[in-house]
Amino acid sequence: MIEKYRNNKYINNMIDCINMYNYKKKMNPKIDRIIHNYLNRTIMFISIYGLMEIRSIVLYCINFIIDNCLNIISQETKSQLYEIITSIGLYPLLSKLDLNEKIVNDYLEYLKINIRKYGKYYYTDKQINLYSNIYAHNSDIIFSAPTSYGKTHLCIMTIIDMMKEGIIKNILIIVPTKALINEYRKAINNLNKMKLNLFENPYIHPNYNENNIFIFTQERTLVATDYADISNNIDLVLIDESQLLADVSNARSLLLIKALNYFKKVPKVYLSPFVKDIYDNVISKVINSNNNEYLMELNSNDSVVSNNKYIIDITEPNKIKWYNATFAKDSKELVKIDEYYTNKLSFFDDSSLYSFAIDIIFDVYEKFVNSNEKSIIYIASKSESMKVAMNLYNKLGDKEETPSPRVQALINHLTNNIHEKFLMLNFIKRGVAYHNSYLDPYIKRQLEYIMGSDENYIDKLVCTNTIESGVNLSAKNIFILIKRKIEGAHSDIKYANLLGRAARLSHNTQGNLFYIKMNGNITKYEKEFYKSTDVKIIKQTKIKYEDIEGNKNIAYKSFLEDKNIQNVQKDNFLNENGFVKNEEGYTNGKMTINNRDSNGLDYYLDLETLKKSEEIISKISIEEINEYLNCLGNYSKTKQFVDFLSECYDWESNCPTTIKARMKDSSLIATIITFLVQGRNIKDIVNNRIEKMDKSEYNLYVDTNNNYVKKLDIGIQNTDNKYVLFDKQNVEHLNVLIINSLEQTQNLIEFHVKKYIQDFYYRVRKIHGDIIENKDIGNFLEFSEIDDKKIILIENGIVDNFALSEFSKSEYSKFYNNRKIDLESLLGYIKDKYGNTSPFYYSISDVI
Repeated sequence: MIEKYRNNKYINNMIDCINMYNYKKKMNPKIDRIIHNYLNRTIMFISIYGLMEIRSIVLYCINFIIDNCLNIISQETKSQLYEIITSIGLYPLLSKLDLNEKIVNDYLEYLKINIRKYGKYYYTDKQINLYSNIYAHNSDIIFSAPTSYGKTHLCIMTIIDMMKEGIIKNILIIVPTKALINEYRKAINNLNKMKLNLFENPYIHPNYNENNIFIFTQERTLVATDYADISNNIDLVLIDESQLLADVSNARSLLLIKALNYFKKVPKVYLSPFVKDIYDNVISKVINSNNNEYLMELNSNDSVVSNNKYIIDITEPNKIKWYNATFAKDSKELVKIDEYYTNKLSFFDDSSLYSFAIDIIFDVYEKFVNSNEKSIIYIASKSESMKVAMNLYNKLGDKEETPSPRVQALINHLTNNIHEKFLMLNFIKRGVAYHNSYLDPYIKRQLEYIMGSDENYIDKLVCTNTIESGVNLSAKNIFILIKRKIEGAHSDIKYANLLGRAARLSHNTQGNLFYIKMNGNITKYEKEFYKSTDVKIIKQTKIKYEDIEGNKNIAYKSFLEDKNIQNVQKDNFLNENGFVKNEEGYTNGKMTINNRDSNGLDYYLDLETLKKSEEIISKISIEEINEYLNCLGNYSKTKQFVDFLSECYDWESNCPTTIKARMKDSSLIATIITFLVQGRNIKDIVNNRIEKMDKSEYNLYVDTNNNYVKKLDIGIQNTDNKYVLFDKQNVEHLNVLIINSLEQTQNLIEFHVKKYIQDFYYRVRKIHGDIIENKDIGNFLEFSEIDDKKIILIENGIVDNFALSEFSKSEYSKFYNNRKIDLESLLGYIKDKYGNTSPFYYSISDVI
């Protein structure tokens, strides 16, 4: 049937027109007539032969017309476009049309369409069905759909409607990353017109009689369960990226399972990307629920967006070959578009493969994309993403136009709060930036906004796995460079998630995907590229007995020891490895799994360390405990506390090799904690480290390839040739120190040190009760802040450290009303004082 459809000359004319525009960047002057004939013949074809087999091609053509032709086609052709969109159920695309009386000339038809409208959006039958089932509030919803389907928007809209009607009051949203907390806050603020409380801090005692939405990671959920009895007060739980439950080898997945164990009676909504059988293969094996389940798994025929797919082959010396893979099932069906000469060979060092590939491609970059379009360059390596950005910087000239106010505000933040010699400042002047986990939340958030906006000052963004994890980065073009593999389990699902991010209904209905072929062989990721729209099968990662021997996977062994966890996955593991119950727990004759009480947050501690640490904590006095809990903001006292934690939890033996050296540096940890609490910035931390070296307190050595920094005491010889003595006049060395200081702040403190402080706080309250409750520690664990004014700002959505330090000054007290802040008035005041090129301005406007 596809051949019959493609053989029609009017269909072919449309495809040829699309190809000419995509290849040559030229629009056929007869485009209105071509589209008119195409739509006419397609409607006739569907009425005779049906839609199913040709849907992908029809959708592809309609998306092209919507993105590129609406302003140049006649009203008559627009009416035809409207007719085909509604007849084949692509209702969300109607938001792109101006539905005036010239298009919809039948009043009953107008009513029928507007029944599907909510705000400025239109919804499909399946979206309406999902809304109804969530609204019914009587089952667990399992919803799997493509990345661009609008799952988050639809669920938030339903939840707010339910709150308006008094059906539910307290909602818990569990997300895997803090970045996604920001995404949900934005979505809620955009849709909500009622009074409700948004909580991101689990150390709270909320009024459960009010309308509350709690947006937590799985760790914060466990804290709130222990601290605020949240599990007995929640009416609905929404779990985003629920496919992560499949990776039981990952500690954070186990924490999510533990967290959901507290909500057996509560209706839950599980959202996942385009996967099949997630309930049978994953959820039913790890989650015990008292609710019936309602499954809705979409297929490729439910998508309303599409992509052009291309292969760029750089494997031959001096050649760049460009192929169309949009409708290809494999490499045999590729259609060659063109071939270009390059003076660069394809033989290169593996360590610089990504940079070399970009160097080749950008010789003819404008052959592939329009110069006014934005591109994301996906690199499966954090350290190499910055090298690629540097390579792009070296190939481009400075921008001639003036930066937008938001871009200028980002430049001001980088200069004032990170460092005036930070290389990203140079990159931005040429329209280049990178987005990875080294960066602070403000930088990442601004890059996300900028890429999703209409301005094009920054038009090339180099990304790592930040684009895989649900962050709403948008660009019409995505260049994909994968050397060997995408890190972590279920890489095929992560890859499909990545490929779904070029076409985003809120921006464009058709994107461009460019797979860079850097290897003569056909790799796994090239094969998957052709099948990017196919639904993926998801299965649990397999845990072997050897994985828990010798504490190789402490988290999974702790999970087995948790006496309050009971599910199919755990039972299967114990049965398959010959474990039987005994008085202490389970044994197979070689190993004993001892039962333990756990809040989940101590899964990273083996049982022996946990017992020893609790014994040590039980022997220290109340005075010592209070001294530790009140040390924040004082460097010397914080260092004493860090040294105590190191001994109490035996960091020397228990910390992973990858972070052991950094965890030994208690002076750096204490400095960062103290600076964070005092509201100091990254520039201060960098300058403090340089100052201590200048005072001969220690020497710093840098590994410029991996952005590593190590500290050696004076007189200790450096024996590792990868490291060279730090030179503060060397811009490359200085940038390694800046990146390292960002990374230490974002990762070392947040993901490692804080969990020991949190466990210490849990143990002392477990031993001594509520007399030990310390608000400062709770606030530091969640916000790296202890000042109450700053906490109020955070509760109102302002989260950037530099803004917290500014807005907590007495000058701004007039904007505080108990624990609420008049953000609109504060924004006006900041605009008058600093203008809209200040990062202070966007720290407010981003959350209103």
